[in-house]
Amino acid sequence: MTSKEKKITKIAFIGTHGTAKTTTAHDLVTRLKKKRINAEFLGEVARMCPLPINQNATPESQKWIIFNQMSKEFEFRDKCDYLVGDRSVLDSWIYYLNLFGHNPNLEPIIMEHMGSYDFLFKMPIKPEYFQADGIRDLDLDFQRNINDLMDKVLHEKQIPYYKYEDMKTTLNIILSKK
Repeated sequence: MTSKEKKITKIAFIGTHGTAKTTTAHDLVTRLKKKRINAEFLGEVARMCPLPINQNATPESQKWIIFNQMSKEFEFRDKCDYLVGDRSVLDSWIYYLNLFGHNPNLEPIIMEHMGSYDFLFKMPIKPEYFQADGIRDLDLDFQRNINDLMDKVLHEKQIPYYKYEDMKTTLNIILSKK
């Protein structure tokens, strides 16, 4: 790390769509700010994608989401001490894998970038959060497939993460590593 590079703490809530990642990420940023911690929120990049997403995604749209997620994370490097995202690049990789299978050129980039996250919190499926918003795919089987594939990849790639329990526990985990 050069003297100009700043190390930020990167936190991502991961999991399938419709699990309250955005709401939880906003809540965490608010709580960190109340503790006078310079924290910022990075919202779901897929919402800005000009290409088809969800079950209609193309390899190009998933790559657009992955690389824009990385780019946005880089942009925050000098703007805060803690960056809280409602996704990680792993999320978009899982959607890619679900639809198109392995890409041996893309996977190493994803796995290398995964090392830049300090905390990953895997959100459980919460039926009460699964509702129409004009973006989210409402196919329950699709939601479960993404969730199950994420569990499988987290295990196979030995990616460290925490199962999200509640905000108090999450905040304690993050602050105990400060």
